[in-house]
Amino acid sequence: MRPRALKGMKQMASALFACALSACAADYPATPLPALEGKPLSQAIRYLGRPEEEKKISGRTRYAWINYQSDRFWLPDQGLYPVVIQNHGHPVMAFPSISSPGTEEFYTRSCRLEILANKDLILHAQYQGSRSGCRIFREQLEPLTAPE
Repeated sequence: MRPRALKGMKQMASALFACALSACAADYPATPLPALEGKPLSQAIRYLGRPEEEKKISGRTRYAWINYQSDRFWLPDQGLYPVVIQNHGHPVMAFPSISSPGTEEFYTRSCRLEILANKDLILHAQYQGSRSGCRIFREQLEPLTAPE
C-alpha cells in the first residue's frame, strides 16, 4: 500500500474514533419521566438510593440524584503509526521515534435526575445529561416505570 493511501486511512480512522466518542457524550435537553408521576417517592428512593440534594419549594420537595463519571484515554499521535520508506529502492517499514504516546483526552458521562414530590407522591420527574450518563438511572428505575 502506498504511504499516501496509508496516511489517509489513518486520518479517517482517527476521525471516526473521535466522532464515535463525541456521539456518546452528546448532551440532551431535559427529558420528562411521566411514568413516575403518581408513584410513591419511597419506591423511587428504594431503587435509586438516597438523593444527593433535597430542597423545599413551596411545601413540596425537590430531590436530585447526580451521576458524574470522567474517564481518560490516549489518542495516538501521527508519529505512532508505521511509515513506509525507501531503502536503496526497496520499501521498508519504519517506526519513527516519538517523545509522547499521544494526546490525553477526557470523556465525561453525566446526568442529573430530579423528582418533585409532595410528601410521598411524585408530582414530576425529569433527567438531563448525556445518554450514557443517564443510563444508570433508567436501568435503576425500570422496575418502577415498566408498564403494568
